[in-house]
Amino acid sequence: MLPELLSRTTRIPVLQARNEMKIAPNHIYVMPSNVNIEITDGHFVLTPRTKNRLRFLPVDTFMQTLAEVGVRKRWAWFSPEPARMVR
Repeated sequence: MLPELLSRTTRIPVLQARNEMKIAPNHIYVMPSNVNIEITDGHFVLTPRTKNRLRFLPVDTFMQTLAEVGVRKRWAWFSPEPARMVR
């Protein structure tokens, strides 16, 4: 649903990220629910959310992989799930 909504307001292609999808410049990628997302060799790697973790921090995982691969480009992050406070 989020890719469709965003695509109505921009000319940039909006796609839902898929496992092993090649990342292209000037695209918007939306993360599916209940997955961790990483970047390896210019592709997305999606793994199912593990139920045994107390905290689900997909943004942290994604940003860590960006730092590890040395990406020096601009990124924006959209999540289909609302932000939650963790106490």
